[in-house]
Amino acid sequence: MSTSQSGRSDSPGQSPGSDTRIEAIDAWACRLELAVPISFGDHVISSREYTAVRLTTSDGLSSDAVGLARKAPVDLAILDVLGPVLLGRDSLDLDGARTAMRRSTRALGMDGVIARAASLLELCLWDSRSQRAGVPLWQFLGGAARLLPVQVVEGYPLPDESLPAFADRIAHRAEQGFTAVKLEVASEPSPEAAGRKLAYVRREAGPDVQLIADMAYFWESADEAVTAVSGWHGVGLSWLEDPMPRDRASAMAELRRRSGIPLGAGDESTRPAELAALLDAGAVDVLRIDLTTLGDLAAAERLAAAADALGVTVSPHVHPEVHRHIALAWPGIDRVEAFPLDRPFDLLHELIEHPMMADVSAGHVAPPARPGLGLSLDLAAVRRASVRSGSLRHPLVYATIASDGGST
Repeated sequence: MSTSQSGRSDSPGQSPGSDTRIEAIDAWACRLELAVPISFGDHVISSREYTAVRLTTSDGLSSDAVGLARKAPVDLAILDVLGPVLLGRDSLDLDGARTAMRRSTRALGMDGVIARAASLLELCLWDSRSQRAGVPLWQFLGGAARLLPVQVVEGYPLPDESLPAFADRIAHRAEQGFTAVKLEVASEPSPEAAGRKLAYVRREAGPDVQLIADMAYFWESADEAVTAVSGWHGVGLSWLEDPMPRDRASAMAELRRRSGIPLGAGDESTRPAELAALLDAGAVDVLRIDLTTLGDLAAAERLAAAADALGVTVSPHVHPEVHRHIALAWPGIDRVEAFPLDRPFDLLHELIEHPMMADVSAGHVAPPARPGLGLSLDLAAVRRASVRSGSLRHPLVYATIASDGGST
């Protein structure tokens, strides 16, 4: 089933007498402090900010979604801008919901913070629809069951950690059955130091594990990047991720051509045209897609199909509880990406009841069986982490927003 198909009141799974109108929308801005700040050279992440949202229909069916906020007021965009136009609408009418959100943001544009908010709301609507059909979302979208490889994000440095200890961590993940490991090199003091680190990890981890090096948009030009990576060719990178800002498609295409190193880009883009430009320019070997930011699953599906037609792999950006569904349903997606639960790199798993990584075995995860997304917020944890929250009710009632740990 294509994601462009509109919802109907007689959709499969709707029981007689059910009321599928959107009755309530709750949103929380959450912040969790990292025990170990993550450094990307000139950029340090000391906390993780998330937006959690719950959409409830008139017959009591609840759907949850959560995504990175990056300190942006995504919850306010949900509560102030988009949520009010969805209240009272049929939760099964996806096309109607998209149209209403798009029309309400004509002056703002459907990107940036607005797209992040729209993405989380649309994920709730897809969850609601597939819950009513009684099947997991991947099956609702016409996917096929298979074990999914997990690309683990292990390679952030830990305090006072030696290079051999860092390499041992990567090698240990390979021994656990993870076939692809992402590591960060933007914080290294020089390209030569980054090259030595990559080469050492390759020797310790062996030739079979795929290594992805994240540069976190570090370089400003193709010339700068080509010079920096000139000594990295023997490492055998699977791809170099986000070498420069994702809107520099022509510069990345030049880097790809001149360096000969595969490139991946697109993390957290909110603009489908931005990702299409990367494909059109021949800038990437791997297109990164994030359903919690892109604003429209139908647009994401078109991008994935265009990438597949070009022989470009699609790699979803973390949020495996969501992205495993499209990996099972769309072509060209061979794995999902996830943070390990035993490292202090990301804390989103603390806000949900059953993170996907809890089910990983030998670097792979089985398809989820629970109807919908299979994602449920741990509301007690969400409220503890909340620095701001608000509620919408139909007919339109907007509860007072609470700050610094409060919850309405």
